[in-house]
Amino acid sequence: MTESEDSILFEFTEGPQDVLTFRFKEKNGKAVIDINDGDLGRLPMENLRTVEELREGLDRAEEFFKEQERRKEEL
Repeated sequence: MTESEDSILFEFTEGPQDVLTFRFKEKNGKAVIDINDGDLGRLPMENLRTVEELREGLDRAEEFFKEQERRKEEL
């Protein structure tokens, strides 16, 4: 399977960061997060533990942003 034949599992290209695109691909038996077609990096995920750790990190980031929003509303 070549780079152009990678199976895209999920992607988003719109949002608050218009210059960033994220693609979640299957490549060589791994799930890979590809940022701006790899120009800003790739994150291969080999197993469920990696996914769980990423999810935990994203949950913490979500709580951080929610707390920021709460603080703004209190002002």
